[in-house]
Amino acid sequence: MYKVDVPLDAELREAAAVERRRNQELQRQSRVFNPRVRTMGLDTDSLGQQVQQRRQREESERHRERAYDAQRVLEDQAVLQFEAAEAERRRELERGVQRYRETLQRPQDSRDRDLSDPRAQHSEPPARSSDSDPRCGPASLQRFQGEDLNAPERKKAMKEESERALRRQREERERERDAQRYADNVSDLKRVELDLRAVHLSELEEQCKRAIDMAVKDCNKAQAEEVAQRRRMDRAREEEENLSEVWNSVTSDLLTENPAASEGAGQRVLTDRWRGMTPEQHSAILREREEQLAERERLDSEARQREEEWERQRLLAARAGIELEMRERDRERELRRELDRYNLQLAREQREHQDFLVKELYTNPPTAQYFTQFNTTSR
Repeated sequence: MYKVDVPLDAELREAAAVERRRNQELQRQSRVFNPRVRTMGLDTDSLGQQVQQRRQREESERHRERAYDAQRVLEDQAVLQFEAAEAERRRELERGVQRYRETLQRPQDSRDRDLSDPRAQHSEPPARSSDSDPRCGPASLQRFQGEDLNAPERKKAMKEESERALRRQREERERERDAQRYADNVSDLKRVELDLRAVHLSELEEQCKRAIDMAVKDCNKAQAEEVAQRRRMDRAREEEENLSEVWNSVTSDLLTENPAASEGAGQRVLTDRWRGMTPEQHSAILREREEQLAERERLDSEARQREEEWERQRLLAARAGIELEMRERDRERELRRELDRYNLQLAREQREHQDFLVKELYTNPPTAQYFTQFNTTSR
C-alpha cells in the first residue's frame, strides 16, 4: 500500500487564517490605493469649491452694490437735470411774457386816449424815431422786406444774451450745489448734536430721578416723624386741658360757694361797686400775656426749626445725589481699568503662545525625505 501524508487540522486552520489575512490585506490595498474611493485627511477640492463660491457670492454682492450706487447717482443726476430744465423753462416763460408785454403791450401802442389829459398828444412819441422803428410798415418806404441793417448788432446782442444766460445758469447751479452741501453738513451736525443732547438729557434725567427719589424718601420720613410728634403733643395738650377743666370745675365758685359770685350776674360787672382790678387780676392778665407771647415765640421757633430741617434735608439729598454720581463715575473708571488690564493680559498671553508655537513647537519643519515613507503599505 502507498503511504499518504495527511495534514493535521492545526496546519489547515493556520493556512486558512494566513490566506484570509492575505485576502484582507489585498482588499484593503485596493481600497486605500484607489483614488476614486479613497478619502484621507481634508477634502481640499470641496473646501476650494466652497471658498470659490463664497468669493463669487461676495463679488456678486459688490457688483450689485456698485450697480445700486450707479443707479442712485443716475437718478440723482436725472432729478437735478429735470429741476434745472424746469427752472429754465419757467424763466423762459417769464422772459417770453416780459418780451410780449414790452413789444405788443406798450402804452404808446394803445388806442385809448386819456380824455382827462389835454396834453396827451404832446407826450406821445413821434411817428418815426429811426429807420429801425418797428412802427414803420411797408407803406412807409422806410424798411423793405429782406433787409436786416442791424444784423451784426442783433447777433452780437443775442450772443451776449446767451453768454449771460449760460453764466447765470452756471452760477445758479453752483449756488444750488453749495447750498445743498451746506444744508447736508448742517443737517449732519444737527443730527449729531441732537443725539448727544438726547444722551446727555437722558443721563441728567436718570440722575435727577435718583436724587428726587432719595429726597422724597427723606421728606416722607421727616413728615412721618413730624406727624407722630404732633400727635403726641396733641394728646399731651388734650390731657392737660382735661386736667385743667377738671381742676377748674373742682375749684370753681359754684362748687366752692364763693360769696363774691353774687356781685355780678355772669360776666357783668356792677359799676357802682367796682373799684378796679385787683393786683391778682392784673398780674394774672400779665402772666397770661407773657404766656401767649412765649407760646407765640415757641411756635415761631418750631416753624423756623422745621424750615431749617427741610433745608438741611434738601442739602443732604443734593449732596447724596452728587456723591452717588461721583461713586458711579469712579466705579465705571475702575471697570474700564480692569477691562484694560484684562485685555493687556490676554494680549500678552496670546503673544507668548504665538512665540511658543513659532520658536519652540514648530522648530523642525518636515523635508521631502519625510514624506517618502508614507503610502508604501496599506497600514
